[in-house]
Amino acid sequence: MASDIWSVGIILFAMVTATLPFDGPNSLAVLKKIVRGEFNTPPQIPKELQDLISLMLTLDPKERITIPQIKQHPWYLGVEDTPRQTEDSLETSYSISIPEIDSNSDVISNLRLLGWEQSELMNELLDKKMNMAKAFFQVTRRAKKFTCG
Repeated sequence: MASDIWSVGIILFAMVTATLPFDGPNSLAVLKKIVRGEFNTPPQIPKELQDLISLMLTLDPKERITIPQIKQHPWYLGVEDTPRQTEDSLETSYSISIPEIDSNSDVISNLRLLGWEQSELMNELLDKKMNMAKAFFQVTRRAKKFTCG
């Protein structure tokens, strides 16, 4: 169960930031960050959610938050201590350039396998607002970097 909570913490982080919590230039650098539990949550993420993710990614499984504790956590219960991001603040945070898209043709192919049509996918990736295609693109691109290099 503790490893499942760790995994869900990774997924939750990826869902809200469109990045992976442990990132680096190569596999060894990423592994060192994982072993040290070293990650940074973007400051625009609500404090309660930052706290929950931190508790889920606690290194010692015996000290990691449990499912009953998660269900009692303020973020899970819907209590927030900071306002949500506005659409305007997301617009500059998640820009994807055409060269970045072109240099990740394998990621685009994988997203097409998930059901996006080419034109629809390009429109969503170039849109100024955050959307599901951008989140999948960013997470898949970073996961590829971790597994390939």
